[in-house]
Amino acid sequence: MQAAWKAERASGTFRTPSLKFNSAGRTRTYNPSVALYERELKKNPEAKLISTRTIASVNRELELMRAMMRFAKRQGYVTRSPFEMGAPLISKADESRRERVLTHEEERRLLAACEARVVTYERQGKKIVAADDGARRRHLKPLIITALDTAMRRGELLKLRWRDVDFMDGVITITAMNSKTARARRVAMTLRLRAELEQLRATRQVTRMCLCLALQIP
Repeated sequence: MQAAWKAERASGTFRTPSLKFNSAGRTRTYNPSVALYERELKKNPEAKLISTRTIASVNRELELMRAMMRFAKRQGYVTRSPFEMGAPLISKADESRRERVLTHEEERRLLAACEARVVTYERQGKKIVAADDGARRRHLKPLIITALDTAMRRGELLKLRWRDVDFMDGVITITAMNSKTARARRVAMTLRLRAELEQLRATRQVTRMCLCLALQIP
């Protein structure tokens, strides 16, 4: 182990707990050795410690700890929770956002891939033009349009039933049983979504499930 540490010191890196140590232009992640990196900091004061944990990961652990403290307070083990004192310890606003909306061009290309098209590509220096009738992907179009126009989650899409689709009022009801947040909500249908679902119901065998029919390859 000492020989490995000496080799790491010679290369400008060393083992740290959950941190990256950036020294001599190199960045690596290793297991803990607090005393070692304290010596390295004295040897190279210009070295930088870079955390490998994201704010989202820290917030998940803090949320678990907050739940434990709330339970302890209810049971009378503690009188106050540190999460109830001072400024909030968990900041959702600091987390990196994962939302991304497709551009109009990306949406057009995605839906076009579900239809018949002409594909042009090169193979061994030769230009090849092939016709694709889109039969293998056409069944995905209703599912994609519903996801784009309602922002429903995957589980909500696949558990949707025809009784939850109100063509009269033009709304879709996501029941609490199928919702991730265990809360029912209603989503308005766009014109193209309504037309797509009406066509799906007219052309496929009517069952209790709705979009699961779309996953059945013709």
